[in-house]
Amino acid sequence: MTDFASPPTLVAVNGNGVDTSFRDAILPLSRYELVLVIGKCVVLQNTQTQELSFVTAQDQTTGCLGEITAVALCGKRQHLSVCRAAVKMKSGDGNPDSTNSPASITVYSVTTRINPTKGGSTRRIALLKTLAVTWTDRLVSTALSPDGKLVSAQAANSNWSLGVWDWGRGRQVALSDVHCRVSRVRFNVIDMAQLSTSGGNLLRIWTMCQYTLKSLASFKSGDETKAKNVVNYADHAWLPEDVLVGLLEDGDVQLIMNAELVQTLRAVHKGLGKMLCMSPLNNGEGVVVGGTHGLVSVVRIVSKMLKANEKELHLQRRVRVPNTYRILSVMTDPAAAMLLCCTERGYGSYDLSNLCLLRSDDETIALSSLSSTPLSQEMEKLSAASRRPCFAAACRLPDGDAAVHVWSQTDCHECFIAHTLEQQAPLSVDIHPSGSELLMTFSSRFQIFFVLQDSLRLAFEMPQKHLTLAQYSPSGALFAAVHATNKTIFVYQSLSRVQREPQLVGIFRDFRESIERFHWALHDSSFFAVDAVGELRLCQLRWQSGGEAEDLVETQSVAQKLSRDNTIVAFTSSYMDHESHDYVVFAAEKRASKRESSSQSIVRAWVNGQLAFDALYSLNDGSAGEKVPFEVTALESGTGLSSNRSDGNAYPNLLFTGTSTGSLVIFSWKRKRGSRTGEGHSRILLSRAIKRVDLHTAPVVGLFYATRSRLLLSNAQNGVVLACKLCRANSGEAESSSAIATAIRDEQNLHELSTNVFASICQPEELAVYDRNKVELSRLKLLDLDCEMEQFKMENEMLSRQVSEQRVKFESTLESELAAHARTAKEEKKALRTELDVRLGGAIRERDSQLRTLSEDARSAQDHYLLALEMLQKECDSQREELHATKMDLEDEHTRAQEREVQLEYEGRKKLREAKAHYDGAQKRLADELELTKRKLQEVLSQQDQDQLVQMGLLANSIDSEKQKGATQLAEQNGKAAALNQQVKMLLGALNQKDNELQQLCCDFDERLHEIEMLREKLADEKAHTTRVMRERDESVAQLAEQRRVLENLRRLDGVHRSQLELLQKHILPKDRELVQMQEHLNQLHDANQEVVVQANISDRLRVEASSLARKQERELETTSKRLERVRHSIVVLQEELGELVRRSAVQEKSAIVTEIGRLHKRMTRQLDALQARGDSAPDEVNAELHRQNRFLLQNKHSLRRQPCRSRMRHS
Repeated sequence: MTDFASPPTLVAVNGNGVDTSFRDAILPLSRYELVLVIGKCVVLQNTQTQELSFVTAQDQTTGCLGEITAVALCGKRQHLSVCRAAVKMKSGDGNPDSTNSPASITVYSVTTRINPTKGGSTRRIALLKTLAVTWTDRLVSTALSPDGKLVSAQAANSNWSLGVWDWGRGRQVALSDVHCRVSRVRFNVIDMAQLSTSGGNLLRIWTMCQYTLKSLASFKSGDETKAKNVVNYADHAWLPEDVLVGLLEDGDVQLIMNAELVQTLRAVHKGLGKMLCMSPLNNGEGVVVGGTHGLVSVVRIVSKMLKANEKELHLQRRVRVPNTYRILSVMTDPAAAMLLCCTERGYGSYDLSNLCLLRSDDETIALSSLSSTPLSQEMEKLSAASRRPCFAAACRLPDGDAAVHVWSQTDCHECFIAHTLEQQAPLSVDIHPSGSELLMTFSSRFQIFFVLQDSLRLAFEMPQKHLTLAQYSPSGALFAAVHATNKTIFVYQSLSRVQREPQLVGIFRDFRESIERFHWALHDSSFFAVDAVGELRLCQLRWQSGGEAEDLVETQSVAQKLSRDNTIVAFTSSYMDHESHDYVVFAAEKRASKRESSSQSIVRAWVNGQLAFDALYSLNDGSAGEKVPFEVTALESGTGLSSNRSDGNAYPNLLFTGTSTGSLVIFSWKRKRGSRTGEGHSRILLSRAIKRVDLHTAPVVGLFYATRSRLLLSNAQNGVVLACKLCRANSGEAESSSAIATAIRDEQNLHELSTNVFASICQPEELAVYDRNKVELSRLKLLDLDCEMEQFKMENEMLSRQVSEQRVKFESTLESELAAHARTAKEEKKALRTELDVRLGGAIRERDSQLRTLSEDARSAQDHYLLALEMLQKECDSQREELHATKMDLEDEHTRAQEREVQLEYEGRKKLREAKAHYDGAQKRLADELELTKRKLQEVLSQQDQDQLVQMGLLANSIDSEKQKGATQLAEQNGKAAALNQQVKMLLGALNQKDNELQQLCCDFDERLHEIEMLREKLADEKAHTTRVMRERDESVAQLAEQRRVLENLRRLDGVHRSQLELLQKHILPKDRELVQMQEHLNQLHDANQEVVVQANISDRLRVEASSLARKQERELETTSKRLERVRHSIVVLQEELGELVRRSAVQEKSAIVTEIGRLHKRMTRQLDALQARGDSAPDEVNAELHRQNRFLLQNKHSLRRQPCRSRMRHS
């Protein structure tokens, strides 16, 4: 082997079995993409194409991979964080990759790239950074900041420490001890300096400050002193506008704003079970919560009425998932249009637009399954077909029922058969090499199933107890069953063209204890078996022309006694090379549990079934078998990679081992000819472990290697199935995973023997790739539909003919009645016209006389009103002149007052008092004059108002009386009265304008008085200011002297302060540098926040456009679905209704139908004749009778269709 040879490795390409042991088992990356965890791999699933993209373990550089304990996406869905637990390996492990691995946080970049082959864009997950966490062994929760630059993780150590890292720089920025159990940690969506943790009965808000986390607020769910009042927090979530929503296990939802508890929504699920998970809606309008009993609720957060800044919780809808499974995880897609639920049985989606708020709560919704394989557990060893790309395994569903699943080898994510076993679980399962049959052994029976395209069908059954193991031979012509109690092996010949039921051809009884392991050799002529005391035997089948079944099987090789208390746990066999027919058998021997090295196993090998001569010896101590430093649970062998010029054929044969820790270890072996004990026997050289691949989190129970496609299938005890391609470690490419077909080297012709204990359940000719009964039934249904369609056309023509005859008769009747009514209406119209002409002439004459009288009265009233208006106008003019004179007097007085104020400033205080007294007298006199003028003006106005009111009252009475008389007779009088009223309104408007002018004059006078008062106050203030300035000057002189003395003292202290200042500067300079650095860090955070805001606005606009386009497409899809549903419903109705008539005609009942139709025709003919006789009735009665006859025809039609069904029920 050359030193530069590239070792082979395994890369996962597809699989099934989502890990639900931690929160957020599924994460929506986009509308049609999910991030989930299968085993120890992070997987990206496209829900439209069902394609899986694995993040391979080649990206890891830390050696062993730990179990994934938490995953999280950032708000923009551009970064993914994955937490892995620490792995501690025992010393002395010879595996080069089995080094200790600490707990870690891995950050991936989720980018979009263009796929040129398939068109469109695809996602790619690339490794960015791996952070090692050495102060804990397990992280239970993780979260990314909204911009994805910070990552936080919650440790499950004794102090429950919470850490925050800047993964881009690879350094830890904060660490704090929570000192209580935490199950969820999240970042604030608008402030990445705030975090929150929930768990136990505490919900806390933390803020980052100086490389630590400080508690900002804490909320408790109940009284700790009373155990009944303590309720744990199930989950919490942040929403925009600094809103935090907490979820308690009893169903209460808490609303927290600005670190204060605002509202508690009680018992969302009405106390049914526990709440388990919660997720915010991506549009920020609420949350979705899930719990036990399959309940999911949508809680909206809305603003209060007339209080936009206050929020409140509102339960919008509560629905139920079928079968009342536990909701392990609930999410919504980025558009908040699709609900994603992960239950114990599987995961699926539901369109939120289908939620009807008018329906009652607890409505059962149907999830669209996103995976064809149900989640399972307690899976047994897989069994693969060599000539058909399929394999099967038995498992147990979450509800406790046993099941058998069949997958495709090329895509084990697709489970095309999921067969549930309603009774007990099978003890063993094995599939035929051709993939057409499936063996199952139970505690009380033995069954053989045919594998159809999408189901299993029971073919043969044998009531036999204590059959524990069953396995097909490599060619599929034989199968063996092991009886645990009788320590016997039964060999049967399987289904063939010669005979139908399996035939017993051999029995082997030489074992002393119960048989625990069974394995066929590479051909049908021999097999290996191990009993409870460790005896390993090779049994040979002898083909002869006659004899009993007990003589067919005999021991060929000497029994190999294993070490005391050791057991064989796995078998595998392989050809030595392509040129020879020699083969080697590998067995994994588990050491006794009482020894200190119980975790180690021994790999042993024998060539061509020669159990007396071990072909594999330890290189260290020379003992039989090679010791491996781990517990082997499964074995599989296969050919290595093709040789090349660089490394030759460095790894010609490979041995795959599955371990109890879930890892797959690859060994290389080759043949070496030599002599160890003086006799020539082949030797096997087993290399050290060349590669360890961590894939599963549970013990590996089954392995199968497909040589042509280079795919290795593995399944674990927890129900995870993975398909890995074999490639070189320095290249991630391998050959395509096509269908696997293994050549069968030995085909024996078996003879029939006498015993036949199987009972046929179905005939082989009734089966094909699809069930022939279903195909025939479909063909008969199509024929029935054609016959029913013809019958329906005949009925439709007959009914159309009857309806047309009825329509002709009723149309003739209706025309005659319409002609009679038209003549009557014409005569009545002439009589009404003559009467109307007489009445109209009298009304016109009366209208003219009343109009003349009313116009004369209105003219006299108008003259009287105009005279009164002229008098009022004169009075207003006189008052305006008096007001103008008064205004001029006020202006003169104002000028004189200004002159007096100037004189007072020069004369002094005495003259000011005299001027003030004189001014007060003048003001009083002016006020008296103004009061007298106001009284006069009010008296004149009141007198005018009284006269005007009297006149207007008289005029209104006369106008109202005239209007009442004229309104009852003619519309023209109303017009004249309206014109008069309009004139009155114009006059009143003119009077109001005059009043407004008077009020404006009064306001101007008040303003002048207010200005005089302000001048007085200003003069007083100036005098007080002068006095205050003189007093302040004196005080300033005294203070100046005092300040001079203080200055001298300060100068003396200055020298002392200078020395102290120099000492302080030496201590302050480091603090200043730290402040500058902190300011720069704050500026960077501010810039990052601005970028986040800009990107968030852009993403909001894009989200709105995408949501509008999605809603439009959803509406079109919904319309198309409704149309398709109506078409399907109509087809089903036609099939049900028309099928009955065809079956009726098939039993020769057509004559009865013809007789019934003739009787109905006569009856309806008589009714139509009677209806024609009543032609003089009203048209409404004719229409009612027509509707009643049509309804009667439809009822008769439906009764005829129901009669064949009733007759068939009577015959049955």
